[in-house]
Amino acid sequence: MKFKLLIEPKKEELVQAQVHQENEFTNKLKLFVLTNGNSNQIAAYDDKDLIALSFD
Repeated sequence: MKFKLLIEPKKEELVQAQVHQENEFTNKLKLFVLTNGNSNQIAAYDDKDLIALSFD
């Protein structure tokens, strides 16, 4: 798995994930993006486990 972050202030923001299939993580990521990040948590993987990271 790879991560790539491009910072281009003049371009529209885009979050894109290329995955093998939808799962709990992709659904939570989609919800986070579609609500413009109006949440204090985001789903992430810790080795093999799906966890919730808090922004508090």
